Amino acid sequence: MRQIRSITTISMVLVLFLTSIVSISADWKKDIDELLNTSDETTQKSLIQKIEKNAPPWTALSLYLQNPVFNQPEKTGEYIEKMIMCIDDVERPYIVYIPEGYNADIPTPLLVILHGGVGRENLIEDIITRVDDHEIMQLVKHEKWVALFPFGQKDAVWWDDVGMTNILTQINTVKRDYNVDDNRVWMHGFSDGASASFMFAMTNPNYFGAFVALNGHMGVAALDGELTTCPANMFNTPLHAVCTDKDSLYPLKKMRPTIKMAIDAGANISYREYLGFGHDFGYANSELPIIGRFLKNNPRNPFPSQVYCESVGPELGWMRWLRIDSIDPGEKAEWHKNYNTPLVDDRITFGFFIDDKYDGDGIRVKNLAEGAVFARKAGLQAEDIIIQCEDLPILSDDDLWTVKQKLKRGDDVTLKVLRDGKSIQLKGKLPLPTHYLLLPQRQPTGALQAQYMANTFELKNSQVKKFSIFIHPDMAQVKQPVRVIVNGVEIFNKSIEADLSFILINFLEHRDRALLYINRIEIDLSNK
Repeated sequence: MRQIRSITTISMVLVLFLTSIVSISADWKKDIDELLNTSDETTQKSLIQKIEKNAPPWTALSLYLQNPVFNQPEKTGEYIEKMIMCIDDVERPYIVYIPEGYNADIPTPLLVILHGGVGRENLIEDIITRVDDHEIMQLVKHEKWVALFPFGQKDAVWWDDVGMTNILTQINTVKRDYNVDDNRVWMHGFSDGASASFMFAMTNPNYFGAFVALNGHMGVAALDGELTTCPANMFNTPLHAVCTDKDSLYPLKKMRPTIKMAIDAGANISYREYLGFGHDFGYANSELPIIGRFLKNNPRNPFPSQVYCESVGPELGWMRWLRIDSIDPGEKAEWHKNYNTPLVDDRITFGFFIDDKYDGDGIRVKNLAEGAVFARKAGLQAEDIIIQCEDLPILSDDDLWTVKQKLKRGDDVTLKVLRDGKSIQLKGKLPLPTHYLLLPQRQPTGALQAQYMANTFELKNSQVKKFSIFIHPDMAQVKQPVRVIVNGVEIFNKSIEADLSFILINFLEHRDRALLYINRIEIDLSNK
């Protein structure tokens, strides 16, 4: 009788113990589900502390984050228009395309598509029509990819804080709502969108497997956005670029030297040229199959054995598993070169913004650009209606474009405008060509050449004071010491423990199931 009671007691204790384990397991999973669906920072912090207190194994935590359950949308093969509140407190639209036959149980590639003309005063109207008319949708629909279309404007361009944050936040939102293949996220851009593709490849490539830049300019983010961009960073992510000979903004005769310079710097660029085309995607039928093959052949390698990182600091200096946290300008290493090329600006620009809401004959001026532009020197004013330029009647902006093809910098130009119902004549001189550097570096940069093998990271350093190495179990054995060697000197040798808080915070920031870093090594070379 005593033995039966003993067995019964043990059984009850075992049941209570197992029930307790199940309860704890259910609690932390429930807390993670809540964490991933709230944007309130106070709530996030509280939930992370609660999960840490429950102390689930980091392997179980990572596995749970890697395998979320997505809801199957009621309809596929259609555009979904959404709104997002940007960091400047302005709400802007974006569009997500969910392909026909999308299966929420299967990871699907995502193509982020950036439009041109991003400096416009107003947002693009009728955005669904604009998206559906985009040539790239032929490829997206054929391959059954998810597509994301952000929309920018003046003060939210692709290379300022508002525009860049807008793009990355939208990517995270799409990843939260749909089963996106993290290693098959790509960026495609035309004109300003292409210039942004170059910029992301040089400053923030971690989300992406590859970039496409059509009829763009590698230096726009440095020139207009005043960012320090380094072409050697394009070593880390392949980019496909196209230029055309009759492009009035970025003709291949000017852009070809910039591509060569970047390739000399170590950039991973495939480059093509089309003759007989202007600043448009008229070559789409020939190029789309090539773009498709390029993207499909370039999924992201999340843990490349070699990385190059050059930057002024952490905001633009995170290349895969390596991040520059601060620099210490001094004597640069011989291999740390300032790759650049001089260019001439001889584009024909009048320096005013067109009022898109005007639907009469001629072009109505909305406002003037800043600086000593032609429009200001000629006396053009807001609400003037341009009806003639030189000897050509102006009925639309296409007519003005035609006139520009006949002009060159330094020419005298005569405009006829309607102002308050009266016809007046304005004269001015186009500015002379100007010379500039493609990538003006306003601050010194630090650079790291890095590689890893097994649990050993070896780096060559030039002017970097602090940096971080992000550790993933696919890169290094967690229970074995990790060695860090800088310029031939071992400066770190110890085991790395997984940090639950770090895993969760990093995931919330990037929503990247394939890059669940478990911790990071922070190196300070100040006293080394």
